[in-house]
Amino acid sequence: CYSFPFTVTFLLHIASNTAFIPVTYLQEWVGDIHVKLRFQSSITRRVFIATDEPSVFEDARNRYPQYVIEGDPGRARSADIGSRTQSDSITGIALDIIMLSRTDYLVCTFSSQVCRVAYELMQTRHAELGDASGLVQSLDDIYYFGGQQANPYEAIIEHTSAGAKPGDLFHMAGNHWDGYAKVHSVLNGPQVLVPAYKFHPRVLSADMGENAPV
Repeated sequence: CYSFPFTVTFLLHIASNTAFIPVTYLQEWVGDIHVKLRFQSSITRRVFIATDEPSVFEDARNRYPQYVIEGDPGRARSADIGSRTQSDSITGIALDIIMLSRTDYLVCTFSSQVCRVAYELMQTRHAELGDASGLVQSLDDIYYFGGQQANPYEAIIEHTSAGAKPGDLFHMAGNHWDGYAKVHSVLNGPQVLVPAYKFHPRVLSADMGENAPV
């Protein structure tokens, strides 16, 4: 039984295709969020952690006594790669996804399908969160949907080394989350490292004709 709300949830390596994220990232990212929230109201620094490494919980509590760390070591053990097809493991991962989606802010890796599903479920909480699209910090990839159509980014500021002029379209090969991103032109240009702020995702729209809102 957990106490709500969780101001932040944190996902640590619960997918076999992602790199392990050390618990020290908790302070770097989660700490920043709590500092911002502290100026808005008095809060309990409550963090839910989902992981397949049971030792993470004790490590996090020892390192960061200022946080209330929640999570289930039993579910972490059941998430081991060798037991992920068992019913307890499947139930555990479903519960973790639900808990992750119930947060006020999500820190995880978008390369993880668990992370992306939790983020998608967050978007249904309009009454509580409003627009939840920005209430996440990915530690690796930008968001994507498996099998999606290409959705290139648009250059908004000229960048000579990439041959980018405002309005040009570029595929995002990876955001490094240090101010830089790797992109390449939709015209099959080479990959280049560029300041991420010079590119942004496009909002696609369609003319709905007579059905358009007035």
